Formats: sequence, C-alpha cells, structure tokens
Amino acid sequence: MSSKKRVFSTTAITFFYMIFAVAVGAVIAVIVIKSPRSYNESAALHTVGLANPVANRLSERYADTDGDLVADAPAGPIESDASGS
Repeated sequence: MSSKKRVFSTTAITFFYMIFAVAVGAVIAVIVIKSPRSYNESAALHTVGLANPVANRLSERYADTDGDLVADAPAGPIESDASGS
C-alpha cells in the first residue's frame, strides 16, 4: 500500500495566511475600539496650552473701568507713541 502525502499549493497557504491576518486584525481593531482610553487631565491641559493659565489684563496705559478687558475710549487728547507702533 502506498501512502500519499498531501501537498498544499503555495496559493492555498498564502490564502490561509491572508485570512488569518485579516481575522487577527479585526480582533485587534475591536479590542482597541471597545477599550476605554485612559484620560490624563494634566497631559490634556498641557497639550492645549492651559497647564499654566494666565491672568489677562490690559496694560497700564489703557483704562478698563467696566472690567470687560476692552479698553475704554480715551477721555483726553490722544498721546503719541514714541516707539512708532
């Protein structure tokens, strides 16, 4: 009795590995999408530039009597800026 060896073609093996890779990729994608992401508040604040908040205020040259951070209209004559800006 002769025994026959079953030989798979290269195409069949390649197809099997492609199906396996797609299945593994799908499982990884589901795990990544479904898993909750850790939230680091200090890193988020640093990323958007809010880690060190600034107290904004107008320069001493300007008056802001109502506190809305918009300079009020000048009460007297306009002074010339010596620096040219």
